[in-house]
Parts: sequence; C-alpha cells; structure tokens
Amino acid sequence: MEIYPDYIFGASQPQLYQWIKESHPALYHKVKQRVKEGRFEAQGCMWVEADTNLIGGESMVRQILFGKRFFREEFGIDIRHLWLPDAFGYSGALPQILRKSGVDYFVTQKMSWNSINRFPLHSFQWQGIDGSRVLAHMLPEATYSSPALPWAVRKIEKEYAQAGVSNRAMMLFGIGDGGGGPGEEHLERMMRVQRIPSLPIVKQERAAEFFEKWARDGQWFPVWVSELYLERHQGTFTSASRNKRWNRRIEQALHNCELLASLAMATGGSRYPALDAIWREVLLYQFHDILPGSSIKRVYDESCARYAIMSDNLAAETRKALKSIARRIDTARMTRPAIFFNTLSWPRSHWIKGKRGWRSITVPAVGYAAVDSADGAGGHFDISATSDSLENDCVKVRFDRDGSLKSFYDKQAGREILTGRGNRLAAYRDDGDAWDFPANYADLAPRYFALISSRARTEGPRAIVTQRYELGYSKLTQEIVLTAGSKRLEFRTIANWLERQSMLRTSFPVSVQSTDATYEIQFGHVKRPTHRNTSWDLAKDEVPAHKWADLSQRDYGVALINDCKYGHKIKGNVMDLCLLRSAPYPGPRHVQDNEVKPGQPHHAHTDQGKQVFAYALFPHEGDHVAGGVIREAYEFNYPALVIDEKPHKGRLPIQHGFVTIDNKAVCIETVKKAEDSGDLIVRLYESTGASVSCALRFGLSVAAVAETDLMEENPKAIPLGDAAVRLSFGPFEIKTLRIKTASKMQ
Repeated sequence: MEIYPDYIFGASQPQLYQWIKESHPALYHKVKQRVKEGRFEAQGCMWVEADTNLIGGESMVRQILFGKRFFREEFGIDIRHLWLPDAFGYSGALPQILRKSGVDYFVTQKMSWNSINRFPLHSFQWQGIDGSRVLAHMLPEATYSSPALPWAVRKIEKEYAQAGVSNRAMMLFGIGDGGGGPGEEHLERMMRVQRIPSLPIVKQERAAEFFEKWARDGQWFPVWVSELYLERHQGTFTSASRNKRWNRRIEQALHNCELLASLAMATGGSRYPALDAIWREVLLYQFHDILPGSSIKRVYDESCARYAIMSDNLAAETRKALKSIARRIDTARMTRPAIFFNTLSWPRSHWIKGKRGWRSITVPAVGYAAVDSADGAGGHFDISATSDSLENDCVKVRFDRDGSLKSFYDKQAGREILTGRGNRLAAYRDDGDAWDFPANYADLAPRYFALISSRARTEGPRAIVTQRYELGYSKLTQEIVLTAGSKRLEFRTIANWLERQSMLRTSFPVSVQSTDATYEIQFGHVKRPTHRNTSWDLAKDEVPAHKWADLSQRDYGVALINDCKYGHKIKGNVMDLCLLRSAPYPGPRHVQDNEVKPGQPHHAHTDQGKQVFAYALFPHEGDHVAGGVIREAYEFNYPALVIDEKPHKGRLPIQHGFVTIDNKAVCIETVKKAEDSGDLIVRLYESTGASVSCALRFGLSVAAVAETDLMEENPKAIPLGDAAVRLSFGPFEIKTLRIKTASKMQ
C-alpha cells in the first residue's frame, strides 16, 4: 500500500479480523487506519464465507447479524453486499434474508463451475422463494484469482452476458483461493493494462463503490428465480457426516436453549445466558470448506471435540432454564411431578411411562405440561412386533429375509406404499473425493449389508425390530420403530463404518407418481424434477434438503425424514438418501492400506468409525402440506424435554403455552433475547407457500409488539389487543417481532 497508492485491498469474514484483533493488536490498529482511509475494504456481511445448502435458517440469519454488527461496531461501516464467491450453490431462501438484513447485492463466481449447463447470466435480479429480490453479480472472468493480464480484461469484455445493459463488471485479481491477495506482479500489471488504449477502462475501487454504480442499471437485469443450484460438489451434502450431525444437533440445542432461557427470563427466573461465543464458534464451523466436508482430517478432529464441549455447555444452560420455570409451577398436589416442555409452535402429544404404565399427554405450544408420573394405568396398545413384521392401528410393515422392507401397507388409506424392496442398505463404489462422487456410481452393482440377526419386542406403545448387519469389517444396527397411532416408520441406526472409497445409501420405491418432488430448505421448500427431460433436469440428480423430502401426487404422498442427512435423490418413484461416504481427506492421499490394520478405521478416509443417525418413512394422505409433513419432521428432530421436580407450590399453572398461533401454516423458528435490550425476539415464517393471516396470542404479560428487520432494527409498532396481535404473511415470508413484556410472571 505504501508503494502502490492506487492499491485497495479487500478482505471478508469478521472471524479473521477478530483473530487479528486478539493475536496481533498492533497490526489490527494499522488495519483499522487503512479501513478509515478507504484503502482496506471490509467485504461481505457473513461472519465467515458460509455454506448455504446445509446451515439452518436461523444460522443463516446469525451469520449476517454477527457479521454486520462486527463491521459496524469496529469500523462504523454498514455492509450492504454478500461476498460469497466460492460456496457450493446458493439457497433460494437467501434473497429474503439478505433484503431483511439490509443487504442489497450478492457476488459469486461459483456458478461458472457447472458441470453440464452453462449458467447464462452475469448480472441479474435474484428472486428468492418468497419473491424478494437482490442484485447479483457473477464474475464474467469466472475466477476470483485473476492474473490482471490484458487477456483477462479482454475475456471480461467478450464474455460479459449483460454487456448490452451494463458497462460495468468486476474483476477480482490476485490470489483468492487460499488467501494472500495480489502480489507486486499483479499491481504492476494493473498499472500497465490501465494504459493500453484498446482495452476497456480498468479502475481499482472498493466493491461497495462498484455495486452502487453498477446497480443503476439493475432494473434492466434479467430475473433468475429460486435457488442457484451448482452442478458440481454434490458429495459435500454427505461428506464428513459426523460434523454435519453435530451442526444439526447444536442448531437444535441453541434453539431450545434460547427459547427456554427467554421464557425463564420473562417469568422472573434465571438470567439469560451469554451465548454469543458459542454462536460465533458454530458460525465458524459453517465455513464452506468445513461443514460441507471438504477440509483436512485435523479440522474434523478438532471441531467435533469442540462441538461436544459446546453441547455440554448448552445442555447445562438449558437445564438451568428448565429448572427456573419448573420451580414456579404449582405441583403441590402431585406425588412425582414431571415437567414436559414443548419448544415447537403447536401442541404435541407424547407417550410417557409412569409408575403404573404408559399414557399419552398433550403439551401446549411453546409451553409445558406438568404431570404426575405416579398416576395413570397401563392400557392395551394395538401394536405387534415379530422378526418379520411390525403393525399398529395405522399401518402394517413386512420384512424380507435380507431385512429389507417388502411391504408397507397403509391400513387407513387401503393402499400399498412400496412397489419394490425398500431400505436395502447398499454400498456403492465411490472413487471420488470429498467434493464429488462419480455421476455414474449407480451403473455398477452395489454391495449390500447382510442381515445377521433380527429380534422383535414391544415397549408400551412402540413396536420394535432390531436388525444387525455386516459388510466386510463394517457392522450396522438398526432399531426399526413403529408407534401406536402413527404412520411414521423410524430407522434408528448405529454403524461402525470401515469401508473405503464407498458410499452407503438407502432407497424406497414408492407407489406415487409425480413429475417433481419437494425438498425442505431454510424457511420453506423448493420443488425439483423427478425426471431427466432436459440437461437442467439431468443435472439436479443429487440435491440438498434439510429435515425432509417428499414425493406426492394430489391425493397421496410419502415423505423421507432425517435427523442429520442432506444428500437426496428422487428420480421416478424412488426416494434415495445418502447416508455415509468414505472418500480421501480432502482429496487423493498416498496412504498404503497396509498402514492400517484390517478392521480398524482408516485415518485417510472420511466417515470412518462410529456413526449415529436416524431417518423415517412417513406416508400420508394429500400432499406434503395436507399430510402434515412439516410438523412431523420438526417433531422427529426435536424430542421432548423433561425434568423431574419435587412437589411444591407455585404461581404458574400445571400447563401453559407462552405463545400460540391459530394458523398451522405459520411456524415459530426462534425465541430469543433481543441483542440490545431485555425484550424478546420472536421469529416466525409461513411454511407452506401460501398467503395467510393468523393471530399470535401471548401467555405472557405484554406491553408492546413491533415488527423489525432481521437485524432487530427499524421497528414498526403492531396494534396489541387482549394479549394478541394479528399478522399477515406472504408465501414463505419471515417476520421478526420485538416483544416488550409488561412485568415478570412470578
């Protein structure tokens, strides 16, 4: 910077600035001075350049919340662009989250990596699943490491797809992949290319300046609707499965801890815990080469160890909040009080085992129910379990000799769900790396896990078959569970996975006909084709989804639900889920097999050793909305929280809901303390893709309610009457409410 006065350096990711601040304060002082001069640009609004396929909706919000607040507090800068050149595809939920966070622009180059189709746009209006739009720029040079040579400038001029409506395009020069930025050779070249009269005008300037000038032509940019699906790196939906499971669990633990701590605070109990440090660390591990599985082994050894510590800390804080609320509940008339907590936004039923047997209870939305576990009498359950069948009042399941499903009959609908054998645990040859697996992997016959034993039992309302399998040195146990009153068939799995260069998958051929399937993403869902009519359809073979994927025709459908898996493939009528991959870390390694003893985890391959995961098949009448798939998947991922108490008096009733909604389409995703006050933040979204209205009623003493943006700013008061507010949502719309409580409940 001292030698080249025109040189402007750009760096994203507040996490990196934070590390410099902590470890190199003198250098950080120089950085702050250069930022003030306009020579050093803080870029991007996320805490790190995060993956956007796999992280949860609230994580996506916090990436931006923490990122923008850091740059504002440290440098007095409000970042209005998302800098994400290298992530592996971009969720259709992003445009709304960006707009509601005060972010108007998005830059990438990754779509140029498509393996089949050429992405046709460079400057465009990106429209999300809710209809929100941001202006997006995909680098015409198709790289963030431009050599700054004349041919690079000429390539931009020649390739820029929107040259007819805009005379501005961005060139990122220097060493971007792996960091380092421009060297002296790049800056010398820049001085020269600026003097070549036959080339377009080249100018060094801050990205923020570029976006403001470039956006003047934005109204003429074409529109791209929904997700930006990258036709490459589909292996990242599954690689490093253990890390993905930890991320899902920590996201859920943060949801529960924040919600319960908020309620404890609002009811006059314990103080709200300090969770920012945990959030920042979770956000760090969502970097686009960590969570997707494309980092070295050391990263996963260290992050998994840290996840375990964070999980314990969150469990302790959650228990503290549970105890705080439980102490205020009047359980004086009970012999053995047990308090069940529901952190979801609708009432849900639970089976509980008391001293005298099992019974069902209903817990209010965002609330609790205190029950006396000494009460109740055991009843008869219409269930049965044998080594080759499970049955309840809703469905009957039959197993083949190899342990796979040969029949799944919906007794209530009077129809067979399967058209072939389901849940054959197949290991395919996988010669890929952490990023990609061969597109033709299914052309070769897989190896199947062999059934070793099958044992049946019943536990109250649950019918269970435990199956044990082996494949080479690998062993796998599944508890297949069917519960009274439910059509959901669960596969709870523990595996000691020792295969190398192999991919484990399960599949279910179902009796449903549809040209598209539905997949959950953050704050909503998208439809993708089940056929290969065009090259664009063909490219969407393996696709990401969160808690569920669904294949439905108008009258009937089947959902595949999971607790930590993301790689899905639904083609024709076959629903397929990728469970594990053993690929080299993070690319080919020259490790001899004789370095590892037979039957031991191979340190050079991913997913070796113990793996725990669960998935479920859920048939339903109607489509995914009518069939209740969204709620079913939430309940599968968020088990009941329970705490035992001693009998005591209290001012809270034996059951209570703190927030209730009168429309099934609206979900509460988050309840937390406001960033800058003791108010509560409630974040909701419309989950079905419809325009709806609802009443939100509070079981707290509320003084005022305002709607804010995702930064918890720009409040707009909402009329409050009889402890309730009325809200209107567009399809997949997110709303954030700031709740000022009138007084603490004692």
